Amino acid sequence: MAPWCTARSPEGGPSSSEPRRSGSGQGKAAYYLTVLGEEYVRSLYLDQQVVFSRNHAQLLDWIVRGAYWIGLGLEDERVDLFRREGFPITVVTQKDAPGYLSGDSSMIKLLKDAPHPNAATVLVNWLASKEGQEIFSEFAGRPSRRTDVNVRVAEWLYPKQGFSYIDTMDYEFYVKKRPEVVKKLDQLLGR
Repeated sequence: MAPWCTARSPEGGPSSSEPRRSGSGQGKAAYYLTVLGEEYVRSLYLDQQVVFSRNHAQLLDWIVRGAYWIGLGLEDERVDLFRREGFPITVVTQKDAPGYLSGDSSMIKLLKDAPHPNAATVLVNWLASKEGQEIFSEFAGRPSRRTDVNVRVAEWLYPKQGFSYIDTMDYEFYVKKRPEVVKKLDQLLGR
């Protein structure tokens, strides 16, 4: 949910996970386009000549080494790991665009007419249990929606009170709005 991170004194400008490809970079750019509009996206990505990469390790390495001063669409768990190791990374959220809700790596999809539907039910029930959520949250570095699970994850991953967040996994948004936004991103940023 972190809009961007920064570390050290900059040598270069901003960098971003590739916004024209499915993933965190596209999620971030689609969010900015939806909430802040076309002019903001043009100004941020084009006017500031953001450098894109599909390699998340490279993006964070650029930030840590000071090659680029802002990273958009970085993997939260990787950023948190480096911060816990003592690297001087600052995570900044915007007041006018605090973030969005995403299923990210915690989505479960069940196949229709799977050969063993009861096995899937057992797995989903276990994943939703306190034990399952503790193990998954610890492994994935994601907060649980369960209130009895206490796993330390990065503070910026928790929604803040008083803000209205876009749920990017909402059926209407995901199936209808997101394809329009992604098409618009491709038009704005070039293919």
